[in-house]
Amino acid sequence: MLRHKDGIKRTRQNEKRRIRNRSVISKIKSLRKKVDAATTPEGRQEAINVVSSAIGKAAKRSIIHPNKASRMLSRITRRANTAS
Repeated sequence: MLRHKDGIKRTRQNEKRRIRNRSVISKIKSLRKKVDAATTPEGRQEAINVVSSAIGKAAKRSIIHPNKASRMLSRITRRANTAS
């Protein structure tokens, strides 16, 4: 158990950030599944645009690493293109 005020505050901040970051990552996972579930090419392209925006925002806010964001987007796009 932490005794210093700054350690207690840091623990509180980390917990808040962890919860916030988990919700963003969960949202990205759900959006990726929507891309896979899209049946029409127009619907798939719209889903790719939405997930691309969410991944970019997460990378910009340092929730995920920029290289990971790029890799995720590349894989999603490649999978969508082979499915069409």
